[in-house]
Amino acid sequence: MARRLLVIRPGGMGDMILLLPILKMLRNSFPETEIDLVCEKRNMAILGLTDMAINPLLYDARPFGLVRRLLARDYDVVIDSEQFHNFSAVFARLSGAPLRIGFDTTPRRNRLYTKLAIYDQSGKEPEQFMKLLDHLDMTIPAYSFDGVFTQMRHELSSEVKEGFSQASAGSGFVALCPASSTRHKQWDPARFAQLATRITRELQLCVVFVGGEQDKWVETYLKDCIAGSDSIVSLIGKLTIAEASSLLARARLFVGDDSGLAHLAGALDRPTVVLFGASDPAKWGMSGNKHSVINRSLHCSPCSRLGHNPPCRKRECMELITVDDVISECGRLAGAS
Repeated sequence: MARRLLVIRPGGMGDMILLLPILKMLRNSFPETEIDLVCEKRNMAILGLTDMAINPLLYDARPFGLVRRLLARDYDVVIDSEQFHNFSAVFARLSGAPLRIGFDTTPRRNRLYTKLAIYDQSGKEPEQFMKLLDHLDMTIPAYSFDGVFTQMRHELSSEVKEGFSQASAGSGFVALCPASSTRHKQWDPARFAQLATRITRELQLCVVFVGGEQDKWVETYLKDCIAGSDSIVSLIGKLTIAEASSLLARARLFVGDDSGLAHLAGALDRPTVVLFGASDPAKWGMSGNKHSVINRSLHCSPCSRLGHNPPCRKRECMELITVDDVISECGRLAGAS
């Protein structure tokens, strides 16, 4: 049995959320093992939605301290869940662990591991993460979010409570996330404003706009629809991850671009309508009757490869998605929820 195990997970919220069931499997399979997790400071809050005894190591907050710790901790096993970039493989090598598991995506990375997992560019991302466990002496259960989120009772700030009370009147609310991490995944925010108005009129549901502080720029496009309706509010930039999770868990439906909050809503078992352009819905989209993927499947999409997007001025893959397309799926899923 390993005394110390290190998991490496750089990158954004979506990847971190998809890794949580893997972390739970490791925690359950090796209850006596110390487990450290290399991650970014912004993803501490995602780990905080669980009760797993895992020690976070923040590479973006204390990079030199992290290197010293890797050199001193005497790890038995390292699992690197990063798909593309080389620096995580360097962290794995610095650990000195005799068993270092990573994806076989580039020759530079490959030689720094002792065991490789075959990475399928078109395969579902949870299935890829599961492959990292194949080299461990453990029984591998089915991938599931059941029992992962255990810290969901979060007190909301007074400002959020006021917005939530307004939005939760009547038959419930739809959470709209009108921004994504890159412009290649971005649907026109003005169309989100049109969608919000139509949801209140046609579906008789309230709308709450959600997003991070970095997404507040979209509110310029939303102000008229918010001012013109008592059933539409914006909490963009006002929610912690804990508050966002509490809010999403109560939503009738989530609608947005491919983003971390979309993955969080799906992991919380809420119905979702997610718009895909540059990224691959077969890889990143959620499966099942509760989830709808809207994608135009152009000859040039998906164009996101190895974490990079080619130059693209038109973004037709997103521009060709209409408000009619989205409201139709909203009505179908809201009626079934």
